[in-house]
Amino acid sequence: MSHAAKSVSANAQPSASGFEIGSGPEQGVSVKLWGALGLGWFGRLATALARRGLSIQNATASRDGDETWLGKLDLSTLNATVDPQTLDYLALAEEEPLTPEDLQTAIERFRIERTETDAICLRLFAKDQVGLLSVLLERMQFLGLFPVRLRVTTSGAFVDDTLWLRGVAGHPPSAEAERALSDLLSRLRDPAAAEAW
Repeated sequence: MSHAAKSVSANAQPSASGFEIGSGPEQGVSVKLWGALGLGWFGRLATALARRGLSIQNATASRDGDETWLGKLDLSTLNATVDPQTLDYLALAEEEPLTPEDLQTAIERFRIERTETDAICLRLFAKDQVGLLSVLLERMQFLGLFPVRLRVTTSGAFVDDTLWLRGVAGHPPSAEAERALSDLLSRLRDPAAAEAW
């Protein structure tokens, strides 16, 4: 299946939010998004895509100092229930996420480290399920932790995600927030999973 490039902006201003659809690997599509996408946009988008049978194979996203985002997603269309060329990806990034109660225990293992800039780097290996990232990002936001960059890779039935997190207004996360994050992930960890990374 061939996909022609399509670009959409929310308005004509250069700093506007927008997206572009192009050909992706293995007959999938590649989607680039940019602009003021808001907190939690990536998790909501991931859930909305999964609801439509579109699976994220690889993704990267980073937030600039002016609070705008630039993201790129490679999507598998193998089980798609809609034509990915017809979707409004900005609207999907605002779609209602799943509730935490919808999430099953899925985390196989995780590692939390401090970076040189005193951000938290979280690496997470988990069973792939609809809404996992959305629910985790929502809970992290409740802890005062916000992603400034992320990398998502799906391989078979598992995801390997890395998130770089900062506190409110870009400040270094507190030790209490870091402990709370570790406690949260430990509660969601599959008890049958291997012990350490």
